[in-house]
Amino acid sequence: MAKYARFSTGIIYQYFKDKREIFIHGVKDYTDKIMFPMIDIIDNVIIDKTSINLLLSKIIEKFISVHNIKKEAHEELMAMSHLDPEISDIFKSREQLITEKISTILLNNGFNEYHINEQVHIIIGLVDNYCYVVV
Repeated sequence: MAKYARFSTGIIYQYFKDKREIFIHGVKDYTDKIMFPMIDIIDNVIIDKTSINLLLSKIIEKFISVHNIKKEAHEELMAMSHLDPEISDIFKSREQLITEKISTILLNNGFNEYHINEQVHIIIGLVDNYCYVVV
C-alpha cells in the first residue's frame, strides 16, 4: 500500500500498529462505502406511501451497482466474516447502523413504528441476497 502511494511504510506504522490493524481499518472503510451510500438516496427526501416503490427501486439499483463494482472483494470479506469475529462484528455493527438510520427516516416521514427495525432489517437482508442472485 505504501509503495503504491509512494511513501515509506514507516509513515503508515505511525498510525497503525500492524498489518491487521491496517486491514481492519480498510474493511471498515469498505463497509461504509458499500452501505452508507444507500442513505444518500433517502436522506432529506419526503417519503410517503406513493413514492416508496420508486425509492426502493433506486436503493436496489444502488445496492446492485455497488455489489457489481466490488464483487470479488465483497465475496472474500463475507467469507471472512464467517471465520473472523472482528470482521463479523464490523459487518453487524454497520448493518445495525443502516437499519436504525433507515427506520428513523421512515418514522420521521410518518410510517408505522410497529416492528419497523425488524422490518427494515429483513428488507435489507432480502435486497442484499437479491444482489447476489443478479450480480
